Amino acid sequence: MRENKHSGTCSKALRFIGFVHSGAYKLAAEMLGVTGPTAVIVPLLVGLIYQAGALFC
Repeated sequence: MRENKHSGTCSKALRFIGFVHSGAYKLAAEMLGVTGPTAVIVPLLVGLIYQAGALFC
């Protein structure tokens, strides 16, 4: 991976978006009455995907 002056900003932005997106999934699950492992696993996976994407910035 190349380092440039914007790599930190890209990574931070993706992580922030991932947290917001994960939170939106969690809120939607609560509003729809989804409980159990699905309500935990889906937001967690969404957050992990954003974290993985942040590694490639």
